[in-house]
Amino acid sequence: YMAYDKYGYIRLFDLPTYTRNKDAIEESATVIKTKNTGTIFVFTDTGNLHQMKVKDIPTCKAKDRGTPCDNLCNYDSTKENIILITSIEDMTKAKYVLATSNNLIKTFNGDELVTVRKTIAYTKLDDGAKVIMLSAIEDNGQIIAHSAGNYFLNIELASIPNQKRG
Repeated sequence: YMAYDKYGYIRLFDLPTYTRNKDAIEESATVIKTKNTGTIFVFTDTGNLHQMKVKDIPTCKAKDRGTPCDNLCNYDSTKENIILITSIEDMTKAKYVLATSNNLIKTFNGDELVTVRKTIAYTKLDDGAKVIMLSAIEDNGQIIAHSAGNYFLNIELASIPNQKRG
């Protein structure tokens, strides 16, 4: 199990440690079940996708702080913010919806992003634009967007175009 907390620290737990301390770990961090041969994907608000191998993440005790994400991949916490962390097992099965600050909404399949490179751009952004939402979705559903002018927009996921990376 891999845990990521709000301060940017990543910890890896073996099954017995996680089982004994499950409540404390889940209370303070996002937990992802993964294999020790797997890969963790870090999506950022600048449109970058960083990869790290699970075997490079140090195994910790329940009370350990962990290792900063900056030290494990090309992620730079001074320039970008993490919006989603997932495992390769979960990512390749999922379809994602993405929304940017300049009003772009699109969907894409997670398996298109698997690569050998440590960092790729999962979407192209205009100058000054940021990714404001990225979430795994099901094919039949909807999202509700809230504007700064206090308007709400109900969007059917089927109406959003599925695009390739870029």
